[in-house]
Amino acid sequence: MSTYQRIGIAEARLLAARDDVSLLDVRDPNAFRQGHVYGARNVNEKDVPRLVEELSKSAPLVIYCYHGNSSRLYARVFAAQGFAEVYSVDGGYDAWRSSSAAAGVGAPG
Repeated sequence: MSTYQRIGIAEARLLAARDDVSLLDVRDPNAFRQGHVYGARNVNEKDVPRLVEELSKSAPLVIYCYHGNSSRLYARVFAAQGFAEVYSVDGGYDAWRSSSAAAGVGAPG
């Protein structure tokens, strides 16, 4: 069974810059509308079966939530489904927004 890795903001930024990465924001839709990491998709548990079929299992999958707790649950699910590179962002969106990575944070566009 595959596992996931917990990563910090610096590593998350590097991964987010890759062309083949999928960024998943698992916060509620209202929080996502108020701001999110550029290129992220807002998803919830109902989206998981579709995403398992749709996303490349060999490409990096970076998941974040508010603080880094819920993202670990999602990361376990995707890793168990055979995704090779699954990452949960420690500190979540709050840490990303408050870090020097703020240049990669924005409202929907």
